[in-house]
Amino acid sequence: MFEYASSRPFEVIRYAHSHGPLLLCNSLKDQSESLSRVEILFYDVRSVEMRMWFKGLSIRESNLIDGQDFASQPTEMHEIGLRFFLLGSATWSGYVLAGSATVHEEAYAPGKKSHFWQVFETPQRMGGETKSP
Repeated sequence: MFEYASSRPFEVIRYAHSHGPLLLCNSLKDQSESLSRVEILFYDVRSVEMRMWFKGLSIRESNLIDGQDFASQPTEMHEIGLRFFLLGSATWSGYVLAGSATVHEEAYAPGKKSHFWQVFETPQRMGGETKSP
């Protein structure tokens, strides 16, 4: 089961629609203060209900039944192989319904590309045609 928690501020950096990836990263100001960058990549995203930035973040893989109270009804989007991730902080809660989640932390280096940049640069095949995110 996937689980992650941090008091750092995070924000949505990139999202590619149509079963695409969703990338969260701790803010640039926090990277220089903490001397590290944390990135969280959700892949094969089907449904999302969340903020665009957060002061502190917790992520916990959960049973899809925990999503029945969300207005966007993630249970209707569920397919075999997808995982339900509850997101939250002290004042809000949300979710991501996706195929996987991965966390990567590295030393802060100004101007260095995201660890996951290639996920957004590589064309993806869907439905018999190639699309670039």
